[in-house]
Amino acid sequence: MALEKELRIQELNTSGSKGIKSIDPYGRHNYFAEQMKEVNGSMDGEVSGKLRRPKYDEDQLLLAVDTIVDELIGDKPKDLPDVVLRSEYEDVLAQLNACLAREADLRRQLADAQAKISELQAEIDGLKVRLDSSELRIAVAENSSEAAADKFAQTSIDLQQAIQKSVAEAIERVSLEAQVEGLTAQKEALVQAYSKLEEQYQGKSNELAQGADSSAGGSSSGAFTARVATVTQEGGEHKDLDYITTKKSAKSKKFKSYNGPGVVLLNTSEEPISFTFTSSDKWLKAPAGTTINSGETKTVDFIPDMGVMEGKRPTGWGKHKHYHAQVTIKGGGETVTFAAHIRKNRKGTV
Repeated sequence: MALEKELRIQELNTSGSKGIKSIDPYGRHNYFAEQMKEVNGSMDGEVSGKLRRPKYDEDQLLLAVDTIVDELIGDKPKDLPDVVLRSEYEDVLAQLNACLAREADLRRQLADAQAKISELQAEIDGLKVRLDSSELRIAVAENSSEAAADKFAQTSIDLQQAIQKSVAEAIERVSLEAQVEGLTAQKEALVQAYSKLEEQYQGKSNELAQGADSSAGGSSSGAFTARVATVTQEGGEHKDLDYITTKKSAKSKKFKSYNGPGVVLLNTSEEPISFTFTSSDKWLKAPAGTTINSGETKTVDFIPDMGVMEGKRPTGWGKHKHYHAQVTIKGGGETVTFAAHIRKNRKGTV
């Protein structure tokens, strides 16, 4: 027996019916040697239907138990491959080529981007080094800043204390300056008051030296002084008001004063004084009231009423006659009085 046949026999002995390759491309069993020659090779002398192996095939036993008979049903023929129109194929192929070109361009761009990324990464690494250096400098600066802040805080405290001390000193200085200004103003006021008092005292002394009466009597501390203005030394006593009428042959009845008719008033107080004047007899007219400021002098006139004197004796060639009155001057709550005298001449005398 040829070697090819021996190999075939060994295969049948080993595999049994499974060694028979009798299924044609269409799923049918064919035991004709010539028809299966292309599949199984030369099968001369083989009788496939009588070859059995006294051994049970477990797979076949399992199939025998199965009630659904499908082992004799051939496999479903394979589906033919899907096909499309050439025009569609060419369109898709053009799109594919465009996509491949786009892919190539994107790959080139990706390569450029990766190169740029590498360049930027190198730059980032350099910036990180610079950042680390900057952070180190910042840390040093922060430490210096903290030290400076502590020093500034202490300086601020010292400055605040100095400011408070300066403010207190300024307040004290302003207070002292105000006190000095007040004392200076008081001094100036006192100097002015003293000067005024001195002037008033000097004026009062002069008035008293000229025979003025003080409103305080014999004391020099009265509110005012009053004296009769001296006109002539004729007629005797010159401290009081002293008048004499003109001779009867004069065109008009007049009087002549030895003393008066003026009374000189001097305000020696520090305030203005309002004066009132009265006469005890109608033949002497008292002037209207007046006000004199501090330190000022004013003269008021007590004038005889010639109308009243016309009716008094002597009215003819009789002997001359004397008439008397009292003048009262009030001011500042104080009073000064003067005596008044008038001589009415007889006919034909002076």
